[in-house]
Amino acid sequence: MNRFKWCFLVVFLLPITARATVTDANYLVRGDDTLRLLTYPLVRYAQLAEVRDDSARSQQFYEALSGGIGTIGYWELSHDTLYLTRLFVYKGSGVNLPVDLALLFPNRYSGGKVRADWVEGELMIPVGELIHYYGTPANSSYEGEIILTMKDGTLVKEEQFDNSGNYQSRFTKSARVFHEYLYSHIDWSIIPNLGDKKVKVFLQIIAGDRPRPDSVVFLKKSYYPPLDQEAMHVLKSLPEWDMYYRRGKPEPVPWMVTVVFDEKTRREYAR
Repeated sequence: MNRFKWCFLVVFLLPITARATVTDANYLVRGDDTLRLLTYPLVRYAQLAEVRDDSARSQQFYEALSGGIGTIGYWELSHDTLYLTRLFVYKGSGVNLPVDLALLFPNRYSGGKVRADWVEGELMIPVGELIHYYGTPANSSYEGEIILTMKDGTLVKEEQFDNSGNYQSRFTKSARVFHEYLYSHIDWSIIPNLGDKKVKVFLQIIAGDRPRPDSVVFLKKSYYPPLDQEAMHVLKSLPEWDMYYRRGKPEPVPWMVTVVFDEKTRREYAR
């Protein structure tokens, strides 16, 4: 799965990463284990022609799931077959309204559960701790992952991936550490007097398959070439950087860095 992620690091702030607001949650019961699903199996059901093209049924489906801020689904994998066993509309403040599965899935409901034969593709289960958050839980990096490949609601392939190669550098852990490294390594003797101006240079750092920047490129230069080149030089000199794994392999992660030049910073850091 190709993902394009931006992580923003302004030199005087912590990395800006969106906080997860979970409005839908799914759990997979498998034997004695209850595992969190980062995939939403109900999404494809709403897209089925039998639901989408039947206005009455479509309205019934959406009305049953409305009135809350999300849904909570419990799924069961039994003999490689996926079932929906419980579904709730989350009202907030710990209040969950149960959904009548027999009413919502009349053709698939039997024995107290729903045969989820509409589920296709991959179901993702995180393993271990969250390492780094990228906008949504499914796009984030964990210590490991289990990927279940489904066809017509039946498990056809299972893979487990070890992401133990994840590494977070001291520079993304602490904006202060990054700030001090950056400005103390600038050669201020080649930077012209800026007066009362603040000059910004925008660059991108790509983290790859080693714990150092794989590449540094300009996103937007200033009108001062010496400042542009010095910002580039210092970022390329970083002794370490983040390296994140997904599906057991390193995954490039773009970071945007804004370097700000001004006389106040010069007075603080110029040797």
